[in-house]
Amino acid sequence: MGFSFHDNVDLLRRILDDYTWDFAQIQLNYVDWNACNAEALYVLLEERQIPVVIMEPVRGGALASLNPEAAEILRQADPLAGPASWAIRFAASLPGVLTVLSGMSTMEQVEDNLKTMNPFRPLTEAERGVLARATTAYLASGAVPCTGCRYCMDCPSGVDIPRVFAIYNHYRTTNLRMVFDVTYNTLFDAEQAHNCIACGACIEHCPQGIPIPDLMAQIAEFAAQR
Repeated sequence: MGFSFHDNVDLLRRILDDYTWDFAQIQLNYVDWNACNAEALYVLLEERQIPVVIMEPVRGGALASLNPEAAEILRQADPLAGPASWAIRFAASLPGVLTVLSGMSTMEQVEDNLKTMNPFRPLTEAERGVLARATTAYLASGAVPCTGCRYCMDCPSGVDIPRVFAIYNHYRTTNLRMVFDVTYNTLFDAEQAHNCIACGACIEHCPQGIPIPDLMAQIAEFAAQR
């Protein structure tokens, strides 16, 4: 028996104390390793020799479409490896990992994942350094750490929170303001960020701990600057 976990280290420790578990599933990727305390969750499971199932290794697809600065760091290190393969290898290289779950929507993504895992090459220390530099460049873009899980939905005010974040993140990683304006306006007016009333209903459901109302206010202000 196992469970999927979306909370803090203290609660994980309590759950592990209550039962002899066969596995546990946690969100883990090279950005969340430090940014969302994934390392502490993983270390706790590894110390207790509980096999780990990893979800969101590519962070909802965000680590497959990095900002140019982060993508270039990875390209220079290995011109033949796509960004997603780096993320999959980071997760799969950790001791005690039972399964890495990867959402795939095209045959190209399926083939890339298969090529990454067969034959599998664990990350070297030098490659971990490459990912550390790419992480710094990615976080500097100001992208919101939303994975599109939609646990925050439905918003009482009708805002499509994950879609708003996805559109904004595309802008932050590409700097294409015109594309933001066009794509943002494909949302119904009721789905846009300015309708957020900061009720906070979304915050308690967000596994990433994102300050959603604050960011909605920022995005609404940004969208109004046309």
